[in-house]
Amino acid sequence: MEINKPIGKWILSLHKHNKKYISQKLKKYNLNRNESSILIYLYNNGDGINQEELAWEMGVDKSTISRAIKELIKNNFISKRRSLDDGRVFLIYLTERSMSVKQEIKDAYYNWFSLIMEGISKEEINIILKNLEMIFNKIKYLE
Repeated sequence: MEINKPIGKWILSLHKHNKKYISQKLKKYNLNRNESSILIYLYNNGDGINQEELAWEMGVDKSTISRAIKELIKNNFISKRRSLDDGRVFLIYLTERSMSVKQEIKDAYYNWFSLIMEGISKEEINIILKNLEMIFNKIKYLE
């Protein structure tokens, strides 16, 4: 199958605009898109996860996760505690501060999604999301 569409350009543009939009909306909390993405993951999937698992689940390299976690701890959005099962492992937990801004952070992401999906039917959105998830899961295992 021949592909003559600028797919890379489109993906890069979506990524760039998402990063700018989310960072701007959450600027008052000193949160960038990488940091807020971690919070969104923890809100949606629960906390008590270690850094390595978090990087894997989010499809992000360990250094990116490490930098973002350092900032989130510094700004009191998350804390790290030793695992009771394995004292060598630190688990990541949401703090009161992160819970107090949960809805505003989720709203920023919902508003972005609404903005880019405006004019697309629910059926088409479901197809887009299903296909993006399949692609993500394929590339996640390539690393």
